[in-house]
Amino acid sequence: MTDMLKDGMTWLNAKREAHLSTDGTYTRGETDVTVAATLVDPEYDIAEEADVVVGADAVDFIMAGDALGALGDPVRGDGFTIGGVVYEVMELGGQGVRVWSDAHQTMMRVHMKQVT
Repeated sequence: MTDMLKDGMTWLNAKREAHLSTDGTYTRGETDVTVAATLVDPEYDIAEEADVVVGADAVDFIMAGDALGALGDPVRGDGFTIGGVVYEVMELGGQGVRVWSDAHQTMMRVHMKQVT
């Protein structure tokens, strides 16, 4: 039996890449990978230990789950350049550097901060 949810997420990712993304350059060390990414400008509130809410200045990019190829998972400190703007991968509020958008790991949201 076919997995309709997985097929639907694969279809949705293809539409995102075709109509809602811009190519950028993902960099780790000397290795560059071209990635179709969609900018998401979330607003994060992170509760600290003393129940003080602190805002985080971050952006997310949605990418295909396998977009980084041989680089594997995103790593804190990796670079991403899109539209002449440079971002750096960062951990955010105990979520790590990325969260999966679906159970089949078709797409991921990578947390970044603008550095230039």
